[in-house]
Amino acid sequence: MEQPKKPWEIKPDKKLYDNQEEVIALALKYISEQILKHDCISEAYVVGSFATKQVGVYDGVYSDNGFKHTASDLDLLILIDESKKIPSNWKFMNITRELGDIYFLGVLNYQNNQHIIESVLIMPSKHGTSKMKKSLTDRKYIRVK
Repeated sequence: MEQPKKPWEIKPDKKLYDNQEEVIALALKYISEQILKHDCISEAYVVGSFATKQVGVYDGVYSDNGFKHTASDLDLLILIDESKKIPSNWKFMNITRELGDIYFLGVLNYQNNQHIIESVLIMPSKHGTSKMKKSLTDRKYIRVK
């Protein structure tokens, strides 16, 4: 018997952008200029639809991690250098997963659509790093730092 889907697995249909390379390049530029400038980042990876070239807009709205999504979110895995301070404008969503803590980092705008930037922040003393390394072996990703 098939297992019921988790809420974040139930998504409306998505219309993909025609130019995946353009939106991904914009996202990588944003990450480079706005996120990687913070010295608390030891390693950073783009995962999800931006890594698999499946970026687009949903036919409806769905909720995940406290966010209302109308377009693909920009998912990051970030390994934190705990000797450095996490930026105050990164908002902890009061959600902890096995891999790490969920943070809201901002919004990427493309073709009048808002792509929420959310990240799993991995603090080695709290979460370890083995789960992050394993999760990267099971998916496509783009290493950005």
